[in-house]
Amino acid sequence: MSAGSAVGGGLAAVTHSPARTAPAAVLGECGAAGDPAVVRLAGLLDPGFLADAGWNPATWVLAPPAGHRLIRWDGGKFDARPGQARPAGREAPLPVLGGGKCSVLACLRPRRVRHQRQEARCAVHAARWETARRAGLALDERRWNQTAEPVPVTGQVNLRGLAPLVVAELLYGLQQRAGAEITSYCRFLRRLAQELRQTQVPSLAELPVQDEPARRSLVNSLVAHLGRAFADPRTEIAKDRWDLTVLGHHGWLTFTGISQDWLREAAKGWAAHDLPRRRGKQAGARLSEVIGALVRLSATLRAGRPDQGANPAGLGRADIEAFLHRMAFLSASGQLSAYSRVKTCQDAGRVLAEIRSLGLTRTGAPAAGLPDDFTLTAGDVPAKADPGEPGRDVPAEIMRQICGHLPELEQAISSRETRIAVELLMDTGRRPAEICTLGWDCLARDADGTPVLVYDNAKAHRLRRRLPISEHTATLITDQKLAVRERFVATPPAQLKLLPSRRLNPAGSRPVTEDNLTGRHRIWLSSMGPLRRADNTEYDKTLITPYSYRHSYVICTA
Repeated sequence: MSAGSAVGGGLAAVTHSPARTAPAAVLGECGAAGDPAVVRLAGLLDPGFLADAGWNPATWVLAPPAGHRLIRWDGGKFDARPGQARPAGREAPLPVLGGGKCSVLACLRPRRVRHQRQEARCAVHAARWETARRAGLALDERRWNQTAEPVPVTGQVNLRGLAPLVVAELLYGLQQRAGAEITSYCRFLRRLAQELRQTQVPSLAELPVQDEPARRSLVNSLVAHLGRAFADPRTEIAKDRWDLTVLGHHGWLTFTGISQDWLREAAKGWAAHDLPRRRGKQAGARLSEVIGALVRLSATLRAGRPDQGANPAGLGRADIEAFLHRMAFLSASGQLSAYSRVKTCQDAGRVLAEIRSLGLTRTGAPAAGLPDDFTLTAGDVPAKADPGEPGRDVPAEIMRQICGHLPELEQAISSRETRIAVELLMDTGRRPAEICTLGWDCLARDADGTPVLVYDNAKAHRLRRRLPISEHTATLITDQKLAVRERFVATPPAQLKLLPSRRLNPAGSRPVTEDNLTGRHRIWLSSMGPLRRADNTEYDKTLITPYSYRHSYVICTA
């Protein structure tokens, strides 16, 4: 087997035989041989996904059908629907396999015949080679044949010329993105394949950081999925940066800001104990706040001790007081809010207390020898500021003015889903997260015909709660259900959301996010003119958040 065939893709015809090994079904007979990493990753690929995506293991060309929901051609919307002509583009000639193929590794065109003699390259690459030679470039012909780009074809991604492991990684990453309902585009995949072909890296993880934002985002997504392919919680918690998806949560948790080895390992031990006891999408964010408090403690030890706090047995009460003075200074100088000062002290004190109860200060443990007085007592933590009178509801006269601007929220600021979300917040008094995640079939009726909203109270872990609502609100929900069903006719109702996101959501199963709702709500309020109280004084619009409607609802129904 030549070096070219090992990298460019085996050309033997591949049949989907039950006896054929998974690597051969993915990369052909030649490309699958030898590399255990390829064999292992290919075993995770779903043959159904590969078939639907139009993957050809003989040619190493990905050619998804024009109507594929999640691997689209080069347009921003679906590339073709039933009864519609597909976009115009260059048609690919039938691939040539074997000896008559162009010597450019990525090309599947026939060699050019000139003066009754068959040349080494197709007409396109022969012309490109001659142009490069006439330009006086110092060319390595073998390298040029290996890295030259194929003629692009609309709706196809040619992966020839890439290392077999890279091809398996790309296919696995695309499979996982599709499983997460994330859309990929052929034009970005072609550009990525070009970069991989030019650099000849053996793995996606070794590709240099990409300058183009869209390609950088795509690479980061693919690499993240690859990192989770064989991830295990036991190996993940040994790292200094945790992918919380492996541990059943969202986001990342980073310990690299803690410079002392003992404190970093103790923090990881504490987090490994605490994380399984949390639920909800904000679990990772809350733990990041706690680790942030330990980063501040670490910085204080590093700056104030000759040993930079590396020896836990040498620490004591004086170091705790130095930490408290440092937090007071940061708060007084405006670098840290009063609230953050209190939370930092509380979180650091909690961890220092709990690592002892977890046995992390015993002999042989990370914090062995840590003195008992290296801890925060109840009196060390500053008292919380008095929040004053609640006053977080929106006055009735202000609510009337806001409601008059609701059409602008849909027509000029955001979308129908955002407008309906705000109306439901006003009508039901539910939390923003509870409204955003409403299922499509969230409207029911009691035995007496009263309409009720069925929602999940995730904060209290109380699911399928029932809230009586007005007929006006029920009509609002019914109209939205009809609009969503018309937009996502192929998705089962159980998978739909009442307020589906407008981005990266071809199946309607991803809801609008609370962050997006809050941001659009802020822009909407800012676009209004002054809001006047009954005495004609101006009301401060910055006091109004999506959560404010919950307080207004409580007062109105009290």
